[in-house]
Amino acid sequence: MLFALEGYDSPIHLLTTDHPGIYAIRGVPGTPGIYVDWYGTAPDGYDIIQVDWCCQDPVDSTYWAVFNWDRGYAGFQQREDGRKLLLMSLWDLDDGTQPQVEYAYGLSGRFDHEGSGAFAFTDYEWKEETWYTMRIQRWEQDGKTYYEQWVREEGGEWLKTAVISYSAEGPRFQSNGMFQEDWQGNNLWRSCRLRNMYARNLVTKEWESWNRYHVVTIYFPLVEHLSTIPGSVWDYVFWDTDINVDWELGPNGEYVWIRSGGGDFSGNGKGKPPVYTVNQPRQPADTRWLE
Repeated sequence: MLFALEGYDSPIHLLTTDHPGIYAIRGVPGTPGIYVDWYGTAPDGYDIIQVDWCCQDPVDSTYWAVFNWDRGYAGFQQREDGRKLLLMSLWDLDDGTQPQVEYAYGLSGRFDHEGSGAFAFTDYEWKEETWYTMRIQRWEQDGKTYYEQWVREEGGEWLKTAVISYSAEGPRFQSNGMFQEDWQGNNLWRSCRLRNMYARNLVTKEWESWNRYHVVTIYFPLVEHLSTIPGSVWDYVFWDTDINVDWELGPNGEYVWIRSGGGDFSGNGKGKPPVYTVNQPRQPADTRWLE
């Protein structure tokens, strides 16, 4: 469907469907989702994942989830009031097993939106244009599975911020996905840099350098799933869009930069998002198990 919008010289393509129905279309301009994905190859998975993150343009109502794994995610936030946080959340397992917060440097509790699980928030005054390393360590002990979050500013000391467990075997790390989220839909310009993505093989304890950064973009044209919409909102998503997003490989290939929001409903002219090969060391500078 093409829409004639005030301020645009030609109709804008906002929805693709061949089914009659009532559709609630997002306001324009909207903020697409932008993601970076990494993939491992170890059949038994990994017990540590680690990445460097640097916020270039911090704005309110943003979540930079630098880790996403089966049943969990973790990252950096800037709240509506400007407060800066670290977050780690784990969802309930399919059999109903609930995660338990074993340690939290800050606030922790249960959540029941977008599924249910446990979270740990840490007030942490991260600074723009500054590199931070976040790490998640996973281990099993006495029938339980633990996930432990650590963070440090470049040149600083490690800080343990959270430990969340299951009273059963929890998912192993197999891959990682990062996203930059505008949860209020304010369409402000937000960007960050990513580098040095690593994972440690669960069996061999050897580190792998995940230097292939897969940039992915999506745009959700529908505000909500009304009963009159056939299928799911995911059936109407625009994949690999270049509208209101941007990406670039940094100087000497040392990092990937991504941006979303801050523009109108026009493309960046780059077409489909790429897969970048980043120039990074074979393993992290600190390879020890953190305790």
